[in-house]
Amino acid sequence: MGRSDINYQELHKAFWRLLDQERQQPYKRISVQALTCEAGCNRGTFYYHFHDIEDFYDDILTQVFDDNLVSTVVEIISGEQSVEEGIPNINHFDQAVTKIGQLLNSSVSSHFRPRITKVITQNWQSKLGINPTVAEDASDIAVKQAISEFILGGILSMWAWRARQTPPPPLESLARPEFIGSIAELMRQLRK
Repeated sequence: MGRSDINYQELHKAFWRLLDQERQQPYKRISVQALTCEAGCNRGTFYYHFHDIEDFYDDILTQVFDDNLVSTVVEIISGEQSVEEGIPNINHFDQAVTKIGQLLNSSVSSHFRPRITKVITQNWQSKLGINPTVAEDASDIAVKQAISEFILGGILSMWAWRARQTPPPPLESLARPEFIGSIAELMRQLRK
């Protein structure tokens, strides 16, 4: 592994350390300067790997996000998989869900929430064959988009809540029948 790869990994590790430190110092900003200082490298190293801080955030999200996570959640909610069958699969994503929750709770959440929302929405709409822009009229499109955002807001809020707990509760605790049933009913509304 070359020095460039090590620096790249150190920048990622530095980001997560700074995010952890943010719990104790909530007003500390995560900037290129803070990242490079924490990683023990210079700004040139950062810009060798990333165009700007937004590019870095996209890379962090790519590292954390797993399309299979959304697919598994959708399969459980839609009934393709029972909760009992899905729990082992969901537990496989424990670290990803925790990291997504940390991103949503951080001072940089305004950078991540829209990206996370977009990726998850596109994935689940594709999996369920939902096109919220195709409807009988404009008000129906608006309702479908509102329902979609409502569902996702609830899921992301649960993940963010979970990440704030010490220690985080098991993922299966979020797979309660009343949660899944409510979300499943809203998803059926999207398919109409």
